[in-house]
Amino acid sequence: MCINFRTEVPLEEPFVLFRITFMYYLIIGFLIVIIVGMAVSLFTEAPNVEDMNPTLFSPVVRKYVLRKTQKYEMKVINGKKVIYACPPE
Repeated sequence: MCINFRTEVPLEEPFVLFRITFMYYLIIGFLIVIIVGMAVSLFTEAPNVEDMNPTLFSPVVRKYVLRKTQKYEMKVINGKKVIYACPPE
């Protein structure tokens, strides 16, 4: 004797996040990071470039920072590039 119990379960829609295909995770994550980053940038002020120490940056970025600063200069001494602070005026 075989008894089959059949119950019907109502189908519920899954949460919207579970219906997104995995291929869209990268795009959605990228957009969230860009939007949040732009919002934070609007509400915070940029740092003062003159107060930045160029020796803390990589050599590629250091050249860019040195152009904008007045407190530091780069000179070649004995074949080596040396960054030193300029005296205040």
